[in-house]
Amino acid sequence: MQNAVQLLDVRTGRPVVANVKFGSYKVKGQIGCQNNHIDEGTLEKAVMMAVKLLSENMDLLHGKWNKILEENQLLEKHYSVLLAELINKECWEYDSFEMCQVLDSILISEDGQITVRFLEGTEVDL
Repeated sequence: MQNAVQLLDVRTGRPVVANVKFGSYKVKGQIGCQNNHIDEGTLEKAVMMAVKLLSENMDLLHGKWNKILEENQLLEKHYSVLLAELINKECWEYDSFEMCQVLDSILISEDGQITVRFLEGTEVDL
């Protein structure tokens, strides 16, 4: 994906960019910064949409997860189990702790395409 900007990386357990304002109005009425920014609520909605899509299409994940189990990929297995538990919940409401356990990154390209990548390797394009 060209021209993609990584806005959230939770490998460390915390967002890299969330709810950040770039620049400010130095002179009243004049814009001081042309950078785009994404607020935290938008990122949360992207994660919620991705989890919902995965829960609706869980049969597509079973083959991938079976391969991970057969090849005894322990780290991927751990992340797959966590994601499966999250997806299998009857009604999941956003929880930053659970998100940090399964989310790798959210990529947003300049044309607005959003890709949510989970730690076990699954990517969801929104």
